[in-house]
Amino acid sequence: MKLKLLKIFSINLLLIGTLTAQIADGSTAPNFTATDQFGNTHTLSDYINQGKTVIIDISATWCGPCWSYHQSHTLSDLYNAYGPNGSDEVMVFFVEGDGSTNTADLNGTGGNTQGDWITGTPYPVIDDASIASAYQIAFYPTVFRVCPNGLVYEEGQSTVSQLVSSVGSNCSQTLTGAADHGKINDADLALCTANGTPEFSITNYGTNAISSATVTLLENGSSVGTANYSGNIAQFSSGNVSFNAMAMNTSSTYTATLDNINGNTPANTAMTTATLNAITASPSGTDVTVNFFTDYYPGETSWQILSSSGSVVASGGPYTPGTADQWGGGGADANTTMSSTHVLPANDCFSAVLIDSYGDGQQYGTGTNPNGGFGIQITDANGEVFNWDAGSGWSQVTRDAAASTSGATSIQEDLSNSLKIYPNPVNQIANINFNANNSTQTTLEVLNSIGQVVKFNNYGILDGEQNLTVNMNDLPSGYYFVNIKTGNKLYNSRITVNN
Repeated sequence: MKLKLLKIFSINLLLIGTLTAQIADGSTAPNFTATDQFGNTHTLSDYINQGKTVIIDISATWCGPCWSYHQSHTLSDLYNAYGPNGSDEVMVFFVEGDGSTNTADLNGTGGNTQGDWITGTPYPVIDDASIASAYQIAFYPTVFRVCPNGLVYEEGQSTVSQLVSSVGSNCSQTLTGAADHGKINDADLALCTANGTPEFSITNYGTNAISSATVTLLENGSSVGTANYSGNIAQFSSGNVSFNAMAMNTSSTYTATLDNINGNTPANTAMTTATLNAITASPSGTDVTVNFFTDYYPGETSWQILSSSGSVVASGGPYTPGTADQWGGGGADANTTMSSTHVLPANDCFSAVLIDSYGDGQQYGTGTNPNGGFGIQITDANGEVFNWDAGSGWSQVTRDAAASTSGATSIQEDLSNSLKIYPNPVNQIANINFNANNSTQTTLEVLNSIGQVVKFNNYGILDGEQNLTVNMNDLPSGYYFVNIKTGNKLYNSRITVNN
């Protein structure tokens, strides 16, 4: 992860060179008592005395391999299947072992982190570097297995099946798991109309496949529909169950219950309730400004606005990379706002797409989003329509129902030849001729090929035929777009600059 890779390398070398040898396999596990992210206190010996194997992942928030293992959800799956959320035969801990990190780093908001380590993690997360010291770790991540006899062994970044096998062969504990054990997951429903089709995913944590399930949808506590799943969901896989289209009310509270699995009561009923978040597209004028808030690596990120048919109706980026490091960090386009104006089709509903070519989302530096962070904002004449920061850890993400338009555009796009720009190509001064419309104001903007506004002038009130001159001498060679708004008219044209 760019800024951190060199740091990870150097810190790992430092750890290997300065720490004593890692605790030997077969040693008595150092006991600890610590408080997790939920405020609960845990003592290792309590779980060992209950006959449980304990898995301890000692990581650091800045560590790339640690993040990759965390994002594999291996330990979440183990905890949900065989830990307290499942058959309750094992225990899992995540320990942040670097004393220089803090709570903000664990939450993904600090400056020394790969992302959000807390949200969605069902097992205890403990911020206590003394545990890493007690286990004398030599590198991050180090995953330990503590057997019920109290002896500790390095486990490595194992899969769930490898962990289950390791517990059986090395700790003499056969994990049985639970049958008919699944979880229904929270869902979002983006609405462009009053009707929507609610859909939920079911994850199987049981030892047997899920071939059938029944889900009930409730609006403000009253049942409004039932949906049945039929198929085959293997352990640690997910399947979807969909309801018929129905009228949705975004002011209502929607929940879903997983009533049965394979005709039986689910093994853990605490995992059988989910929330549906119904989101209606915000109304927007057709004339919009898109503000994209870059992070430290602007050359990686771009965005698109899609119509309901999936056509790209507006886009921007990737932006100009800097030269501060080998990944294109810094530069004029880093940690700033890239603005462009667009005319959206009338009577349509739109999705927003964010793309990051490196695959780590937006997370570096300080964003300029008015809500904090990075992401994208759509505004119209009345103000903000849509604002979304997708966070880190993605290569492409989509938010449906970002905005919707109705009626004809308030700006009449002039497709005639009434806007004249000459010479074209231009290398110094561009002469621009058009008819103003007795407007409250007339504005001119010049955008480069990636949607950045490179020139902007507000000429105030103009009426009748206009002849303007714009100095293009300071622009790099390339093609540009000229947009002129005057009254209820929008003129646009493409020009080539040869400097």
